[in-house]
Parts: sequence; structure tokens; C-alpha cells
Amino acid sequence: MNELYAQRMIELTHNLPKPLPLIGANAHATAHAKMCGSTIEINLIINNAQQITDIAGNIDACALGKAATGVVINNIYLLSLPEIQQAHEWLKLILKGETPDLPTRWQDLLIFTAARDVPLRHASCCLIFTALEKAFKGYL
Repeated sequence: MNELYAQRMIELTHNLPKPLPLIGANAHATAHAKMCGSTIEINLIINNAQQITDIAGNIDACALGKAATGVVINNIYLLSLPEIQQAHEWLKLILKGETPDLPTRWQDLLIFTAARDVPLRHASCCLIFTALEKAFKGYL
């Protein structure tokens, strides 16, 4: 379990979006992980090309949820729904024990290999993706 909280993961927990509210937001979602009680609430600005141009959020999550949010924040700008869904699928594969061929920008998802053996925490690892997908679906 110690490697679960390795240095890079801890660093990512500090890379969170600015707090709510986000002026001009046109998409909003909240996602909750029942097992650990983590909740992520986000506001997005999505442009006419259906890409994220800004994000704000309240991230009341465990270290895993915050670290996953940190990975996403590093890559958030100009992401589309299909790109978010693809990254979410890669994370789910990693949590199942597979090692997908990731583009450079998503290499930090590999830190979640340490969470493979803790299935009760998988939902918190995926929480930011769940929130982003819900926000997009509410926008579209």
C-alpha cells in the first residue's frame, strides 16, 4: 500500500482546479464515490468545438481521487468528450491489470497500477472522469 502513495501521486494531489464558481460556465456535474465518500463537483466552459477551455471545481476527495484529478488537470485544456472517454478507458484498463499503450500526455495514469489490488478504491480513481463525462452529457 505504501507505493500507492508514491511521491508522484502526492505531487499530483496538489494540482487541482481553481475553486468554484466559474464565471461563464456552461456545463456542470457532481460525481460521488460511495465507498470512500469522495465527491467532485466541477464547472466547465466548453467552446463551440466541444472542447474544454476552462475548469473550476470543489474536489472533496481522497488522495487517489485528487491524484487522478491532477493528471486530468495537466491535460484538460481543449479536451473533447471522446478524448476524456478514451483516457477513462485507459485508466480502467490499468486498474484491471493491463498496460495500455498511452500517449505521452497520459503517462501519469500509470501511477494507478499501484491501486490495482485495491478494487474498493477504483471508483475514486475514476471520479474526475465520471464528473467530466456527466458535465459533457449535460452540455450536449
